[in-house]
Amino acid sequence: MPFHSYLFFDTEPSMNGLSAAELEKEKKAFVACAEVAPGVRMHAYATLALKAGSRFMLHVNAENSEAIQAAARDL
Repeated sequence: MPFHSYLFFDTEPSMNGLSAAELEKEKKAFVACAEVAPGVRMHAYATLALKAGSRFMLHVNAENSEAIQAAARDL
C-alpha cells in the first residue's frame, strides 16, 4: 500500500461528561465508520503525553490517495 497518511484526533471536552454507556456508543460508531472504508487499512495509536492537542492517531494506508481522502472525510 504505497499511500500513507497520519490523522491526529482530539476529543471535545463535552465527551468527558458522557456516561460509560454513551461513551461506548460513540466509540462503536467511530469504529464502524472506520471499518467500512474500502481498501483502506487503519492502525490506531494513543498520543496522550506525546503530542499536544491530540489523544490518538490513525496511521492510514491505501493503494490510492483518493481512498484515504474519502476515509478521512467520512470520519
